Amino acid sequence: DIPVMTIFLDEMMGKAGMQTRLEAFVDLLSQRREYKLAKVL
Repeated sequence: DIPVMTIFLDEMMGKAGMQTRLEAFVDLLSQRREYKLAKVL
């Protein structure tokens, strides 16, 4: 199960919007890792 993020770019998407989406994806990956580690213990 490999996390994938699809990003659609257009002329209206700003730098802040892209950064927010990337930060949310990184948070999701972090939460997944914590959940899997807690499940093992």
